[in-house]
Order: sequence, then C-alpha cells, then structure tokens
Amino acid sequence: MNIFVVAGHQYKGKDKGAVYAGTTEARQAVEVRDEVQKNLLDTPLNIELDDDTLNLQDTINQINKTAKKDDIAIDIHFNASPEHNADGVEAFYHSSNLEMKSLAKLIVNTISTFTGMRNRGVKPHTDIPNRNGYLKYTNCSALIIECGFLDNKTDNTIILNPILDDAIAKAISDVLIHRYAPEHAVKKAENASQELVEAIKTKSNELNQLIEKL
Repeated sequence: MNIFVVAGHQYKGKDKGAVYAGTTEARQAVEVRDEVQKNLLDTPLNIELDDDTLNLQDTINQINKTAKKDDIAIDIHFNASPEHNADGVEAFYHSSNLEMKSLAKLIVNTISTFTGMRNRGVKPHTDIPNRNGYLKYTNCSALIIECGFLDNKTDNTIILNPILDDAIAKAISDVLIHRYAPEHAVKKAENASQELVEAIKTKSNELNQLIEKL
C-alpha cells in the first residue's frame, strides 16, 4: 500500500503556518515527515512525500493522481492558539471513516506516551469546518495530526528537543508498522531479541575472562 506523508503548509513557499520562537510550523512538520520516511524505509510500506512548494489544493491534486482507495494520506501539522496557553496532541479524521478514527487514536495515544504531551483526543472533520479540505477531498483515507502547540512553552520545548521531536516521528511510524506491516514488526522484535542475546553472551564471555585472570 502507499502512505502519503505530507508536511503541512509550505516549507519552501509563502505559507509557513504558525510561527513561534524562531521556527515555523512548516519547518517542524518537514522534520517529522522526513524522520517518518526514514523509519519506514526498510518496511513493505511504500512512502510518498509531498512537494514542499505546493499549496494545499495542489498537494491534494498531487495525491489524487496516484492514490488508490486503500492508501492512506497523513498531513502533519503543529498547532497554535490565540492566547498561547493551549497544549497537547490531537488528530482529525473524516467522520465517516471509522478506520481512520481508530488509527488516529493509536497515533495520538502513542505520541502522548512517547513525549509526555497532553492527549487531546481525536475529532471528526466537522470540528474544523474552515480547514478540513484535506480530509474531504483526497481520494484515499486521510488524517490530520496536530503534533503539539508550537506557541506553548511546554510543548515547544518538546518539539524543539531533537530526541523528543524524533519520538513524535517514531510514534507515527511505529503505529503504521504495527497496523499495516505486522510481519515486519514481528521480525524487527525478533532481531532485537537476538541482538540482546548476543550482547549478553559477549558480556558474559568478558566477565569469564576477567574471572580467569583473578
């Protein structure tokens, strides 16, 4: 299957989205998007990225040229509020798509767990009537993920921390792997277990060598 991963707004265009503390929503979205792609490179999932120069309508048109019904399109954003006091991660799905509602819950729950950001839950597209075109007009199932509030001090500290920023991408990619490439997830776990066994054997041998020298 194809998974389209889109960085909201235009990193190389005029629309930068929210701007706060020397960074932009578009820049942070690109960082998460690119890390998601990196995490999924060795999986059976085919990842398609957007063009950073395109506006929303052109991005939707680009997706619709190749998207099939069973594909998924994920739009990565960061939030902002007029009072700069809202916080947390949330996601939006088309109200008629229960599969995406389920996926949205998994992603939001995992991002919240990995980063410590507040879980604001998932909401239908009707809650954002002025900005739900991505959910309404793509030819495949779609999600909008709001990965924290860029203008909230607590969330901003997490977003600008390279380790925790990568954790957002890891949360998204881990959920996608477990949901749509479970055999890869099992293989990855088996490999990790084998690496742990080998590491224990190495340490055990090193310890035995030290004991022999005593």
